[in-house]
Amino acid sequence: MNKAETISLLKKVEVFSGCSDRQLGTIVANMHENAKPEGAVIVRAGDPGRVFFIITQGMVKVVVNGRTRTKLGRGDSFGELSILTHEPRSATVVAETPVEYLALTSGAFKGLVEANPAFALGLLGNLARRFRELNKSITS
Repeated sequence: MNKAETISLLKKVEVFSGCSDRQLGTIVANMHENAKPEGAVIVRAGDPGRVFFIITQGMVKVVVNGRTRTKLGRGDSFGELSILTHEPRSATVVAETPVEYLALTSGAFKGLVEANPAFALGLLGNLARRFRELNKSITS
């Protein structure tokens, strides 16, 4: 994926929706592309969280205590909680299909939060949405 395509995708990702093209260009410069085959574990519950992920292709499932809590696809992100709280990963994320994603290290992620209020607000909105979804799944 080239820089323009990546910026176009990030504009559609909730946590980046308030960022300018210039800010997105800086973000893209700090990201790394990666891919995993179907069935591969991307992150494991209990591991230290050092990376934030944005899915560019494919689907993953988020598993907590052996139960699939949600599925994520193109434009969805995960991994921000453990970076923000310095606690171990709360879920295991497994590739349901071959998956491609962008990875942002914790240092670059923290720099974005500190330097970019639009990114921080988008991140808060994303976390609030996930919290509501989790509450619905628990009470259902």
